[in-house]
Amino acid sequence: RRKRESGSSAPDVCFLDFIAATLFLVALVMETVADNQQYTFQAKKYAWRSTNNNGGNKLHEDDKMINDTIRQYSDGFCQSRLFGIVRKPNYAAEQLLWFSYYLFSVAASGDYFNWSGGGFVLLAILFQGSGWLTEKISISKYPKYRDYQKRVPLYVPRMINLWFLLSSKGCGFDNKNE
Repeated sequence: RRKRESGSSAPDVCFLDFIAATLFLVALVMETVADNQQYTFQAKKYAWRSTNNNGGNKLHEDDKMINDTIRQYSDGFCQSRLFGIVRKPNYAAEQLLWFSYYLFSVAASGDYFNWSGGGFVLLAILFQGSGWLTEKISISKYPKYRDYQKRVPLYVPRMINLWFLLSSKGCGFDNKNE
């Protein structure tokens, strides 16, 4: 354990602590926003379905945003905002949280190979299995999910997806990432 120059046994705060804290905060916000987006989408989708079972789901010629929303409700799964950048933003954020814990342990111990690394690796493996299972369920439940898989990566965003998010174009349903 590193000691402060004053002789105290409390470790110094180093640059890696700031990186880990920043990653943690970004991941926490990302996971919270993704969970909220998914909850809002599902609630609105079921409300839309309950009021539009009699053919009221016609597309509007002039309103692209309404058309994209109707298309997503019809498809059954969220494909915009964070879900237009990666398919599982909450899983990606959770893995990033655990990676930040590992970075904190490296900063505190000065050792890249420590027990926290094993925890991060095992949790990442768990998320790979969970991601695979949910992808399989989504493919069987939603016919258009395979098209979504081709457009949007699972956990790590493509640079073009980030560009759409940061630019004024937004990251909606119809951003083709070819």
